[in-house]
Amino acid sequence: MTWNYRIVKTETPDGYSYGIYEVYYDESRKPIARTETPVDLGDYETVDDLRFEIHMIFEDAHDISKSILTDDDFGGTNA
Repeated sequence: MTWNYRIVKTETPDGYSYGIYEVYYDESRKPIARTETPVDLGDYETVDDLRFEIHMIFEDAHDISKSILTDDDFGGTNA
């Protein structure tokens, strides 16, 4: 199984929101699951941990520019 960061549109009580999620794929690169919550860049123990997370997101910037996923892409739920 592989994963990367992707923008996912989720339904909320107030409409929709967008976030950067870790998305997991099967062997044919079909998205099968995402993390329950989007990436949180709020609290890290060290600045190096924060820099690493930002680096990982921007390293996958080509994946972020791909089409926006929705929960329907995971079978209608956060699988």
